[in-house]
Amino acid sequence: MNGEDLFILSEESALEQFEALSNFYGINLSDLDDGDGEVASNAVKSKFLRAVREGLLEVTESEDGVGVKQTLLREIGGVKEIKYTQVNGRARKSLRKTKGHYEQMYTLLAVLSGESIAMYDKMTGRDLAAAEGLALLFLVA
Repeated sequence: MNGEDLFILSEESALEQFEALSNFYGINLSDLDDGDGEVASNAVKSKFLRAVREGLLEVTESEDGVGVKQTLLREIGGVKEIKYTQVNGRARKSLRKTKGHYEQMYTLLAVLSGESIAMYDKMTGRDLAAAEGLALLFLVA
């Protein structure tokens, strides 16, 4: 089984979802410039697109804006699907007391999903990679 076998969506469909999320938040991946911004921005976009193409992340649009749904490959504590609300001030404030990069990612995801941070401690493999790809975008939103 090669990597292409994992994809259930086309690259074009995944790009449309990426653009919808990016446009909603005004995300400019060049903001990741830390001396090698192109590499960093390509890595963030690639990680997110892969998760969308695998069917693990789905950007949903409604009259209220844009949300994201994560479908887990491995159920955790009875949870198979996680819905993330829009990034808001409460979510941003939750990051003030966090120190490390991963702690910030998982704190932000927990606040936006209403799940406990322990949910992300239990994630592995592609589920965790999808969550982290989403978190990286939310952190620059």
